[in-house]
Amino acid sequence: MTIVSHTHRYIFLKTRKTAGTSVEKWLSGALQPGDWITTAPENLPLPVGVWDTANTVTRHARLEKGVKRLCRYGLGWPPGTRYREHMDAQAVQKAAGARVWDTYYKVAIERDPWDRFISLWRWRQHARGLALAFDDFLDLIEADPTSAGVRGFSNLPIYTIDGRIAVDQLIRYNDLQGALAQLKAQLSLPLSPDGLPFQKAGHRDRAENPHMLNAAQVARIGRLCAQEIALLGWDYDALYGGLS
Repeated sequence: MTIVSHTHRYIFLKTRKTAGTSVEKWLSGALQPGDWITTAPENLPLPVGVWDTANTVTRHARLEKGVKRLCRYGLGWPPGTRYREHMDAQAVQKAAGARVWDTYYKVAIERDPWDRFISLWRWRQHARGLALAFDDFLDLIEADPTSAGVRGFSNLPIYTIDGRIAVDQLIRYNDLQGALAQLKAQLSLPLSPDGLPFQKAGHRDRAENPHMLNAAQVARIGRLCAQEIALLGWDYDALYGGLS
């Protein structure tokens, strides 16, 4: 999802497998009519500026969503192009315009790649029926990173432009609660970080964590995510105390 809040002057860019759905629901509690939140194709704006608020707090939100779904899927109208889910930073910058992009507070969340890959692997199994062993999942990324089952394995385009971090705050997933408290203060949000909902849970066994990885898997993920590891300083040994 992409949120552009004119009320509190911020842009939230949703990365994959970083509690983005939970944070979306939390942030939506402070949205007002005129703010943008794009969570699904039917929330995208219709052509020619018709009903282009695209959030869940508009006066006729249910009617708006239904009409958009009918137009999108029943009448074949193309989706709007302003905002969409998991939108790259460069595309959001263009859609928002220079004034909004340059002056609004931009925020995203990132998770270390070893933990994120396990979460993404399990989620794709649940959501798409992708019955692959973890090593086969890595094979598929290495063979064709644009294929449907593994597309979006890297979040880098969502919060970087030309290889540089393009957001004002890149929250570390393992410090989510503390970072949201800082965000609340930064933006004067009428929200409590303690009220963060827990969405999309239950698809991953507790034993499926980075400690289960072997040396070859740790190294493969390191190669696949070399750019983000260099940019953000991720280190498997420092995070997880080395291999078991």
